[in-house]
Amino acid sequence: MTPAELELIIDRAIQSRSTHLDLYQKYITSLPGSIGNLTDLVSLRLVDNRLTTLPDSIGNLTNLRELRLYKNQLRNLPDSIANLQHLTWLSLSLNRLTVFPESITELTNLTGLLLNGNQMVALPRSITKLTNLTYLDITGNSLMDLSVLHSLPNLKTVKFWGISLPRKYWIEIRLLPYALRLVDSEIVKLEIKNDNLNDLVGKSIIKLPRDLQKCLPMASNKFSLKSHLHLSKNNLTFIPFDIGKLTQLTCIELSKNKLTSLPASIGNLTNLIHLDLRGNQLTFLPSSIDNLSNLTHLYLGGNLFDSVPDAIGEMSKLTHLHLNSNSLTSLPDSFDKLSGLLELNLSSNNLSSPPLHLDTLTKLKRLDLSHNKLTELPSNIGNSIELVSLNLSGNQLTSLPNSIKLLRELTSLDLLGNPLTDLSILQHLPKLQSIHFLGLYLPRRYWTKLNKWKAEWLRDETNAELRQRLIQQIGYERICQELNASHLDSWREYTLLKIDGIKRWRRNRDIYESIVLLKMTCPSTGHIHVLRVPPEMTSAEAAITWVNHGIHPDKFMIQT
Repeated sequence: MTPAELELIIDRAIQSRSTHLDLYQKYITSLPGSIGNLTDLVSLRLVDNRLTTLPDSIGNLTNLRELRLYKNQLRNLPDSIANLQHLTWLSLSLNRLTVFPESITELTNLTGLLLNGNQMVALPRSITKLTNLTYLDITGNSLMDLSVLHSLPNLKTVKFWGISLPRKYWIEIRLLPYALRLVDSEIVKLEIKNDNLNDLVGKSIIKLPRDLQKCLPMASNKFSLKSHLHLSKNNLTFIPFDIGKLTQLTCIELSKNKLTSLPASIGNLTNLIHLDLRGNQLTFLPSSIDNLSNLTHLYLGGNLFDSVPDAIGEMSKLTHLHLNSNSLTSLPDSFDKLSGLLELNLSSNNLSSPPLHLDTLTKLKRLDLSHNKLTELPSNIGNSIELVSLNLSGNQLTSLPNSIKLLRELTSLDLLGNPLTDLSILQHLPKLQSIHFLGLYLPRRYWTKLNKWKAEWLRDETNAELRQRLIQQIGYERICQELNASHLDSWREYTLLKIDGIKRWRRNRDIYESIVLLKMTCPSTGHIHVLRVPPEMTSAEAAITWVNHGIHPDKFMIQT
């Protein structure tokens, strides 16, 4: 979603005095200060976006009861959060908080607080102010002491290690004697037996790193014939050196732990073909990783890399490489050697200049460059002639290179969120059926210059969302002029218009009908809004009364 589109949604919500606003997965990178004008909101959901900060004006939303900020990139909160005194539910899961925000401790009416999937190492003493708190999720943090939670009189549920931790375990972590798991709704000790080590693999076991270290020295014999090791979602903070003894392994799953490094001995596992390290906290790989010459699948998404390890360039057999959701700004020259790649995922990084190594990746079939900072594509992208899927959404592309017309095998193209004005070059791609752009899947006739879109298409366009986008793109004046809109009524700043002969698909046949539109001007911003109202409306005053009594958001057709 572009900043302009977000401003329009906020304007609309201000006008209608909305109490709920849900902006799920809109790829929003920042909130405008105008969000603070939504003073009637009781629920605000900004789940799965790319927010790194919140504006101070969010503290103006003093009627908020619910604030969901799950899955963003927040490292702190503004002090003004403390003004949200009516807040009862706050979700900050899967962000990048390293310190518990002190402003939260002022929210004394909170009953639910979700902080799982962050990087906090301690809970402050001031958390004891949250006397109404009943539910707390702190799974996936690096906390070492939970004893302060005993001072919260109403706290019933504490989620830690992915399970509900009984009150007797709200202690210093070092005092917990063994790994814990959930059995028959009760937490019990996990007995580690030499003759039953298989029990530790392939099960959802919550264990401490020292238990893993206890197991692996004897694992080289026990697992001599095993090929797969699955230790995902175990809150592991390190992998013991002895993992290098498991030389028969061909697949290791270590995703969604808390690893910050790998032992050099991992380079001994030369039979590995699949290594999954997604969702950890890795910033580098040991140099020995280049020994994994048989590796074909390497997944490093969701870590903290700011550069690609050079050793990856030595893995000449790689076919699938995922480096998404890191902080990469460039690719190393060694990428030239990865000529066998079939799938490359570089989404959600900080790439601002186009990757220059695509000319050697001639076998590539799937390329994801979404949600970076690209302003242009490399001219050699046409060398990847076997591409069938290309995702470029969430960038800042203003044009497409001429060489893109060489991608004649392309069947899927995502351009959502780019400020492109000309799609006509895509007419050269014979297998491309539709493209994702402007929040819609556009059929071929829309692949032209956007200023060449025709108002007459409204007459036979059966897709309601496409009709709405046409109205937004073409504008009020052209629609009225080209489709001979007739004036029905005026009242104050509102004008009621009618357009005849619009095709719709209903009950397995085409029908033609008239649409009635209400034009209005927002007094606070000057934006012009065009809303569709029921066709029986003949009075502008009656139409605005109907709107104010509750219009579904997808009925809006807006032009600024």
